[in-house]
Amino acid sequence: GEVIMGIAIAQDITEQKRAEQELRRAEELYRTLAENFPGGVGLYDRNLRCLLLQGAVLSEVGLIREEAEGKTLEEIFGLELTNIAIPSLQAALTGSMGSFEIPFVNRIFKNYAVPVRDGQGEISMVMSIALDVTEQKQVEQERQKAEELYRTLAENIPGGVVLYN
Repeated sequence: GEVIMGIAIAQDITEQKRAEQELRRAEELYRTLAENFPGGVGLYDRNLRCLLLQGAVLSEVGLIREEAEGKTLEEIFGLELTNIAIPSLQAALTGSMGSFEIPFVNRIFKNYAVPVRDGQGEISMVMSIALDVTEQKQVEQERQKAEELYRTLAENIPGGVVLYN
């Protein structure tokens, strides 16, 4: 019953360690990008359940990443906004990019729905990239109002309006 010999097996795991290090580096770069993105980035599974929600705007609109992740789109944003988003998100799940605008917390967000493929090339998720376009929309509305005012004035001035350069 005495141990008279031992066997040791060694395996070179250098490549595995390098791959793990590269994966950690890629994840850190992604997380830095997503956390500092001026809008919001959401990643949703095929059932439109939130897998990840990041972005600088989240705290400004009262969204908490930890509370949103794991919930459905409807649980996060409500039925009305979900109904606006669903056609573009479902189109992305079939391979087409889509876009939509939603009003949220006194702002307007332009969203881009992008298909995300897995290692086999199959679409497994959809990414929604949201940008705050409130200011641009306000400028556009002001421009339209000014054009309408100009048209009204031009139509109601006796003798017409002549513009000179």
